[in-house]
Amino acid sequence: MISVVTATYNRSNVLFYAISSLIRSTFEDWELIIVGDACTDDTREVVAGFADSRIRFYNLAENFGDQSGPDNSGRTVLAR
Repeated sequence: MISVVTATYNRSNVLFYAISSLIRSTFEDWELIIVGDACTDDTREVVAGFADSRIRFYNLAENFGDQSGPDNSGRTVLAR
């Protein structure tokens, strides 16, 4: 299995294309961990719209303001 961690902040329109690309890949043994950096847009709804059990979304309560916070949170999820 391959684990993909994707950090995002209020970019649901672009995130849609990133998720779609992964779903269309020929390799099927993957999981996608999406970590929102306290997203306030429709990111949660966009992710839920895929209805794929391989995709998990976590939205941080506080905005880190840089890539390291969501990335580290995603790695923590994988370690569980």
